[in-house]
Amino acid sequence: MPLHLAVDNGGSVFVADWGNQRVTLLSSALVYQRHVATSDQLKWNPCLLFFDKQRRVLYIADNEWKDMGDNDPPPTGRVVIIDL
Repeated sequence: MPLHLAVDNGGSVFVADWGNQRVTLLSSALVYQRHVATSDQLKWNPCLLFFDKQRRVLYIADNEWKDMGDNDPPPTGRVVIIDL
């Protein structure tokens, strides 16, 4: 399920694919190019993306989401950095 998008200088689109635990790169015409990050790099699920256009670095918020009760700890997460 596409959850979040980021766009690079050339108009290519990064898609955070929540259900498939990956980030996909699409061309500016929205044609599949490749997977930028997969379950090999991600521990949980990508939920937010930020592309630093000057450094050409993609930041991925990799979060574990679960139903929380009143006494449960907050969800865990991390930032994965991909140099492009």
